[in-house]
Amino acid sequence: MAAPYWGSRAELIEVVDLARSGALRAHVETFGLDETPEVYERFHHGQIKGFAVIVP
Repeated sequence: MAAPYWGSRAELIEVVDLARSGALRAHVETFGLDETPEVYERFHHGQIKGFAVIVP
């Protein structure tokens, strides 16, 4: 299995610059620790958009 390509250093700098300028936005949903099983099921079924963060 091949390792994923994360890009060159120059490409990383370009992405960081885009994020700093506000051109990129990440969708983040936060959930409580007690919601972990439900979040896992939603993730498994493709129902999580962006990032799911479990907060203890």
